[in-house]
Amino acid sequence: FWRTVDAKGNPDPQNVPSGTYNIAVTNSKSTAYNVQVEANKKNKIFLHVHNATLSFAYAGNSTRPMQEFEAIVTHREIGGKQILQKCTGRLEYEPGNYHISINTLPPSERNVDLDINDETIITLEEPGFVQFTNPNPVGNISLYCPLGDRFVRFYSMKISGEPASQKLQLQPGIYKVHFAKNPNMPNLSETVVDFRVESNKVAEVELK
Repeated sequence: FWRTVDAKGNPDPQNVPSGTYNIAVTNSKSTAYNVQVEANKKNKIFLHVHNATLSFAYAGNSTRPMQEFEAIVTHREIGGKQILQKCTGRLEYEPGNYHISINTLPPSERNVDLDINDETIITLEEPGFVQFTNPNPVGNISLYCPLGDRFVRFYSMKISGEPASQKLQLQPGIYKVHFAKNPNMPNLSETVVDFRVESNKVAEVELK
């Protein structure tokens, strides 16, 4: 059977005929032999199992520590607690379903089942950069990334004309930047420029 728990984390009872059983936990080395299940009683059986482990790695370059990012790991049960995990670390979790949000740009979201005695490794592509090369102020701009069949805004920044402050780390992918050609007349229609970011490369973009 599939072991489930109630809202308080207590195991749900399982109806089985009385008798003697051997019990094995899937994906675990935990096994109990000659377990007696008595009739008309609530039999409690305790087995020692190992937690799941969670870590992070760059796809194709697992030797590079993912020191740029952190992840918020949230148990999906009601009232599930949140854990802040550095992406260079390897932590243990109780088995269950978890939502994982990594503070990349744009944010990387995952939903995973962490199983007993199992190691889960979340992989990401190595980030790249966009460098806006404008030597003159452009004003506020908005960055958009694809989500399903549309693009959504995920970040805003100001182009001041100082290249040192106009470089941004992004995950590989295609993007759109929206801006007003004349910052003194922001109510005019926006201009849209497409660009692509590749791992470990700098995409130079001039907004004009």
